[in-house]
Amino acid sequence: MIQTQKLRSTLENKFGFSKTTKKHEKYELQDKNGNSIIHTIISKGSGGKDINKPLLIAISKQLQLSSQQLESAIKCTLSCQDYYDLLRIKGHDI
Repeated sequence: MIQTQKLRSTLENKFGFSKTTKKHEKYELQDKNGNSIIHTIISKGSGGKDINKPLLIAISKQLQLSSQQLESAIKCTLSCQDYYDLLRIKGHDI
């Protein structure tokens, strides 16, 4: 299982997502022109809890990754450059 805090850290510190906090935490990745291209939302109340499998799959899809790729990113075997390369293959200008 993946802990919420590890996911937050990966999004912000590794992949360069910006965070907006209101009722929940919204993580957003922008392209070279400042347009939002990827986003996901994490509940503020989730704390250090593990993310259940259905939610992990949904977040992975929002990040345009497989759940295995997301787990690899959190375990540091998928680099930021690898993630950006995957997004470029999908047509994003990042």
